[in-house]
Amino acid sequence: MSATLKYEKRDLTLPRDYDKLKEGYQKIPLNKPAPVDEEIILHPKKYLLSKTDAHGIIEYCNPYFTEVSGYRENELIGKPHSIVRHPDMPGAIFELLWEHLHRRKNIYIVVKNLAKDGRYYWAAGEYHVKVNKAIDEVQGYFVYHNAAPKHALPRIEQLYNRLSLIEKESGLEASYKYLLGLLEERGESWHDYIDGMVNTSFLNRFKQLRRKLFTDEEREISLAS
Repeated sequence: MSATLKYEKRDLTLPRDYDKLKEGYQKIPLNKPAPVDEEIILHPKKYLLSKTDAHGIIEYCNPYFTEVSGYRENELIGKPHSIVRHPDMPGAIFELLWEHLHRRKNIYIVVKNLAKDGRYYWAAGEYHVKVNKAIDEVQGYFVYHNAAPKHALPRIEQLYNRLSLIEKESGLEASYKYLLGLLEERGESWHDYIDGMVNTSFLNRFKQLRRKLFTDEEREISLAS
């Protein structure tokens, strides 16, 4: 994950720690591999879990995350979550991601990630905001993914390719505004739009599985920290 959120106007609906979050990101250089056109197929019943601080720096990742990404645990801890970001992913999707997270809203996204050996894998899941209620500040994020639904990938790839092309030709801001315009034309939120691609039955199964597994592991991480 990386935070830019350049096009957000300051308004009263933003949490009080918004400016602190936006200004506090570390720029850590990453040596990323050249992409290879070979897919890693995720196990349908396994999940990838990672936990980051409020600035997207990885603090924890479960064994399946390290297995699929190809990195050792010590190579991931302390690095930005963008270490697994694939160059095919349009920046506009991450603008949307951070808009939600900074407003303390969870968001469901399908991503194409980059493994250490250059291969890619499609994952779908929720980015979950953790807020320290005692001081009213974002504490970090849990990122929970499992295998992306194959039937949804053609439409998702079509959207992402269009956004990437606009970004290449006219810049990130134009790509982001196009995405917002698309949603506005359809009269849908991002969640409505992605739900239409993925379908409600899949999301319901995902949420039930996430609620069971994610809550158990989150509790385990909290006890260990």
